[in-house]
Amino acid sequence: MSIRPLLAMAAVGAVAGFVAGGCFLWLAARDASAEPVARAPVPAEAQAAVDAYAGHIEHVIARGDTGERSETWLDPVTRRGRELILRFNAPLTRPLAGVATVQVGDVEETYYVDYADLTWTSRSHAAPCSLLPANLATALAQQVWSGVASGELTIAGHSTLRGRDVLELHGTPRGREWVDPLTYVPLRTQFAFSSAETYWLQRTPRNIAKTALRVPAGFKHVRWDAAYSPVLFPGCS
Repeated sequence: MSIRPLLAMAAVGAVAGFVAGGCFLWLAARDASAEPVARAPVPAEAQAAVDAYAGHIEHVIARGDTGERSETWLDPVTRRGRELILRFNAPLTRPLAGVATVQVGDVEETYYVDYADLTWTSRSHAAPCSLLPANLATALAQQVWSGVASGELTIAGHSTLRGRDVLELHGTPRGREWVDPLTYVPLRTQFAFSSAETYWLQRTPRNIAKTALRVPAGFKHVRWDAAYSPVLFPGCS
């Protein structure tokens, strides 16, 4: 397993984690000893709209200052996730590395493919959480509602993102979040040196297939590097 893809995943994959893991900019900056933020109630009209996201696949495209990008697909129904690391504008057919995680009960299977070295590896370990919400959008929107209610996220106003009206939120450290103005479902997160775009995909066979990582024929199996611990399914709250 080469060092270059591992460094890429550490730098760029961490950006995706801010969105996929629900670790928003306001949450990441909190003092670990501070009191937890109380869960704010989601308005009824917003809750009905958020419920429609149930079963949707979260697709996150994260870019950092390393010259690479990360694309992650996370399926709460099958509890399967896949992440590809690519050069900034490279097509999905030319990844540097790929990682996939599947949860089966309390066990998590993780697979890593190094396309430069033509190798792959895998391991089984205890899952980081026992429950993944069936509606990821609801879980993430809930955190945004709570952040706004607590004052840790401030509403900056409306803007346009991908041709739609969005609400822009500001937090710390020097970060911004763009969310759906009704539901507060996250659509973009931006920091000084990184950004992440979030898309919510319908449960079609084509989109579900994007969460699976296939090892190309002829790739050599190597021993797992204990120093590497990718997390596509973050701890549950």
